[in-house]
Amino acid sequence: MDVREYGSIDPEDLVDTERSTSFKKTMIAMGSSALVLTAMVAMVVLVRGPVPLKFDAHAKTGVETVATSAAGTSEMMGPKPIQLTGPKIKVEVYYEALCEYCQEFITKILKEAYHSYGVTHIMDVSFIPFGNGDSVLLSDESYNFTCQHGPHECRSNMWQACAAATVQDPDKLLDYIVCLERAKDPVAVEERCAKSEKVDYDALQTCFQTKGNALLREMQVKTAKLEPPLRGVPHVTVDGGVLQDTSTLLDTVCKRYKGAKPLGCLFVEEKTLAVVP
Repeated sequence: MDVREYGSIDPEDLVDTERSTSFKKTMIAMGSSALVLTAMVAMVVLVRGPVPLKFDAHAKTGVETVATSAAGTSEMMGPKPIQLTGPKIKVEVYYEALCEYCQEFITKILKEAYHSYGVTHIMDVSFIPFGNGDSVLLSDESYNFTCQHGPHECRSNMWQACAAATVQDPDKLLDYIVCLERAKDPVAVEERCAKSEKVDYDALQTCFQTKGNALLREMQVKTAKLEPPLRGVPHVTVDGGVLQDTSTLLDTVCKRYKGAKPLGCLFVEEKTLAVVP
């Protein structure tokens, strides 16, 4: 005879009820964890920005590939990589060592522009270290240089002229010059910067001792040929035109480049071109 009354709880029903409650709690906990994880990912993206991109140049074909993911594949990015085409923008920097304004331009404006996503591939940067110096031809056909900031500047100008002639990798050259110009005394950090930027210090020393004088004379001659003539440093030209406002370097390079714009050009503030042909 079944002695259970209507409304009483069967032990088996109690077990099923507990299982159902436990399952519901588990599902709620999993849902909460997913929401927390999603929020954490969103916070990371907001704080750290998008996944950094790599830029690969293919010198043989003259076509440069942009927007591959950090993993080295473009599939994760969705669209195919942007193909950069068109001639590079030629940027020439006339400057002198120990010049405060030159240091600010090279270590901040030039560095930031050059290292903006993909912009390195559309810029061809040349360094001409001489500035407001002068020289006298000696009997041995070498030159005695005088510089605005004294002999220390002349020595550093000569060393940096050797760097421009010796360091073949444009990225390493720019980073090495930036390292030197960031220091109060660029002469004191020549070897240290060579080590940090993986530049051949022995090759620089050899150049300085054997070709430095002639190379600095070349920098002087090139500076003297400027039209309009040099009136101060830094003196920057973009495709031969004088950049009147050096702070517009990135904007000017991006606007003058005729190929597909690299990512570094997409969010450039709109400014009026300040280049005198």
